[in-house]
Amino acid sequence: MNMPISFAGTYAPADLRHALAIRRKALPNPNNLLFWLTTLSFVLILIIGIILNPGRLWAALIFAAILLLLQIPSSRLSPFLALEEWRGAPFLHLPQHGTISEETIEIHHQLGMSRYQWAGYHYQVVTPDMILLFQGVTTFQFYPRSFFATDEAWQTFTTFVQQRISADPPAQWRPIFARLNTLWLFAFFLTLFIGLAVVFSI
Repeated sequence: MNMPISFAGTYAPADLRHALAIRRKALPNPNNLLFWLTTLSFVLILIIGIILNPGRLWAALIFAAILLLLQIPSSRLSPFLALEEWRGAPFLHLPQHGTISEETIEIHHQLGMSRYQWAGYHYQVVTPDMILLFQGVTTFQFYPRSFFATDEAWQTFTTFVQQRISADPPAQWRPIFARLNTLWLFAFFLTLFIGLAVVFSI
């Protein structure tokens, strides 16, 4: 395998947006399940409330409108959030270059130099035009295809990543095993209480 490999480029907002989209698919947020459970519980409460007390249809409509607003797909907001994150991270919009070897990845830019050991990566996602290397469930580096001058360099990097880093996330990162956020648990029970109190109140 031809090593080391050189890369160079400057991130664009579209690169970060694409990387975040890949991350969301690779490691879905476990809190999304709790959010949908909360919504389902709310809807069931509303249906029961309307059946038992048709006169409170107005309350059901208000709650339905609130739920509809809350259910705006995150994909609608992600382009704006990605742009703000890109603006707030100086290293993302600085030209950079680096070297990938069998021992480390070195990245150089105006703010300094960073060196990363391969053992520090626990999960990888490879797509035709981008590679994500995860150091933690929310900490990752991403390398667009445009950072590599030749197809050979890109394919070499791709093969090396696939051979050295697991394509399966650690068990504790997977949604089914992940710990649910305490705030979401509180919101879940608070939502049930408010729904019951309002729908069935006299």
